[in-house]
Amino acid sequence: MVLDRTRASSSQRATLACEYCREKKLRCDGAKPVCRSCKVRGQRCVPQSIKQQPRPTNRRIKELEDENRTLLQRLSQRPTHDKDSSETTPTTPDTSAAHDHEGQAIEGAVSSCAVSDPCEHHQHPGESESYPSLDAKKQRQPTTSSPAEAPQNRHTSYHGPTSVLFDEISRVRGSQDIFERAPEEIEHARCRLIAETARQRQLEIVNLSTDCLDFDGVEPEIGMQLLSIFWARQLHAGLIVYRTAFMRDMASGGPYFSKLLLNAMYYSVSKHSPSTSIRQDATDRATAGWSFRQRFDQLLRDLFDKTHITTIQALLIMACSLFTRCDERSVSWLYAGNAFNMIIDAGIHVEPASSKSMSTEDIEIRRRVYWGAFMIDKVQCLYQGRHPCLQIRDTNVPLVFLDDYEELEKFDTTSFCEPSQQSVSPSYHMTTLRSLCRLSIIMERIHSKIYAVSQLAQTPEDLCKDVLDLQLELEAWRQGLPRHLDLITASTKSNPLPYNLGMLAVYNVLLILVHRLLLFDSALSSGPIASQALFTCCKAASEITHILRVHEKLYNPLSETFSLCYAAYIGATIQIHILAQHGDQFAALESLRVCLGCLDRHQAIYSAAKRARIIIARLMERVDVRICENGSLLGSCQPQNSANSGAAASFVVNQGSVDGAEFRMDTQDSVPDTTLVGMPSFDSLDFDAEVALEYFRKFRDTSESRLGVEYYPSFYDLYYSISPQQAEMESALMS
Repeated sequence: MVLDRTRASSSQRATLACEYCREKKLRCDGAKPVCRSCKVRGQRCVPQSIKQQPRPTNRRIKELEDENRTLLQRLSQRPTHDKDSSETTPTTPDTSAAHDHEGQAIEGAVSSCAVSDPCEHHQHPGESESYPSLDAKKQRQPTTSSPAEAPQNRHTSYHGPTSVLFDEISRVRGSQDIFERAPEEIEHARCRLIAETARQRQLEIVNLSTDCLDFDGVEPEIGMQLLSIFWARQLHAGLIVYRTAFMRDMASGGPYFSKLLLNAMYYSVSKHSPSTSIRQDATDRATAGWSFRQRFDQLLRDLFDKTHITTIQALLIMACSLFTRCDERSVSWLYAGNAFNMIIDAGIHVEPASSKSMSTEDIEIRRRVYWGAFMIDKVQCLYQGRHPCLQIRDTNVPLVFLDDYEELEKFDTTSFCEPSQQSVSPSYHMTTLRSLCRLSIIMERIHSKIYAVSQLAQTPEDLCKDVLDLQLELEAWRQGLPRHLDLITASTKSNPLPYNLGMLAVYNVLLILVHRLLLFDSALSSGPIASQALFTCCKAASEITHILRVHEKLYNPLSETFSLCYAAYIGATIQIHILAQHGDQFAALESLRVCLGCLDRHQAIYSAAKRARIIIARLMERVDVRICENGSLLGSCQPQNSANSGAAASFVVNQGSVDGAEFRMDTQDSVPDTTLVGMPSFDSLDFDAEVALEYFRKFRDTSESRLGVEYYPSFYDLYYSISPQQAEMESALMS
């Protein structure tokens, strides 16, 4: 009997307390509809809701066990240190905190909105009193961050679905992308990043004054000057290096700083530094920064075969510098290619399934690295006449950046103009970067649609259709530019920023490259399509000249970026052919002088400018365009239609501002050295496109038909079709 009572009592379930009794910690008798406690106190009795938790299935348990086993295996195979042996960094005493953080990341407990706090390896005794917030969280802050590097020992971060190493577990788990979350959560993450950036800007001064920053043997004053020039000048490369994380880890020895990257940044801007102490020859600007190049080569030996985000950044920055400055085309291409492969190896080109275990800062850095590399890839292909490595179809990285602190940051005029000409305008960095990325996407389509090797045999009808589609895309991009960026067409009182001018110059270069194919196709070169294409090329070349004159007026001429130098080369080729047919009736002579002046100025800075100048001289000789010492035309390139020789004074002039003053130009009284050049209106002139097209068809030493056997150059490559004899001759001229 006792046993039966025990069984009966054990089978009875205790009633759940109501919400009120549960909240007040009262004994609830569970009476219905109102319990005794609620009845006595006059409260509304609400039954406690029961949340049914799904019971794990055997399949789910097996998946979790396999996942745990895989992660533990990867964790055990990680290297014991993250820094290379060539760099000496302080060790971290709190290793248990790092292991705790790794365990939290594995379980997904790390918040996606968490922003990493600064490390404190180099903090001085007095800092904890002045900045208690830095010490409050230091015990839980990791010293290394796995997203900054790919796991070594032949275990990479990314494998596609066709690989035997494809991570099925991550695909089953899925991921909740940060930009698919609630708007308030996104805004919270954005505010956290901006607040951290503002805080780190202040800490830069503190770390500099307390000698916490590692300049790798360079004087702190010179080091900070070079870094300031880097972030002011290198727009796309500045996107790659996230300043907040770099400067923080520069003081703490964190994963987003390396001496390899630091020396690459030094070298890329050393030619724009006024300091003579970094030059081998104090009087020769071209010798600036060679010690940084040697230090870079020394550090690269130990890091070239290891996938680190800082190594990717360093290789991309050096790839840009070596091409434009040193004329080392192959080394530049190989550095960039290795960086692109590291990006794929680290999985930066895709949003990983484990992105929710990364902090918002890690995701922001990976996106900036990818889109910066994407732009550099397209620019390298443009300059070298090759095809891109990173394709937009192979990525799902959104063109979204949360940290827009730099958008309204004051424009830094360092290296652009004299200190007395300080600007008060915002830099608009982020909108400019997004616009450049969108333009790079169009650039990739230009490569794949009309300049790919497989497209050389397409019919004239298909070519016309592709050209029209690309023209519409370029026009849509121009119309979609924010008003404060398109200062060539918009009436505004603010001065255009130098990198905005460079972006618009690249846009006009792309217009020329899209339409110039129609000028060489024998099936199209005699119709209205080719005439319209020639008109578009001439208009784009005139706008390039206008951009060069605006930059020359507002900024130091030697501060022009290589994009303007390259645009001057493209614009000069068009102006030469206009001079060959129509003389100076379109003000082409003045435009040509502007372009040649730009190339001449930059021969001391950019080696590619020397080669471009030689190609232009060869082209002028071929079409018999000669300029006298007094600047006038000589020989057979006088205007063939004298009735229109005075029509060059007819200009459609853009209104703008120079040094804060409104300007409008009258070309009859303008002085070339001090007055901006307007863009001519070709509609009011007798423009004989048919005759001009004959000169264009004689321009290239290739078959008139794109169906010919000879290979048509993919882009305006400065190094295309040069014989060994020509290369030897040009080398002698450039030396």
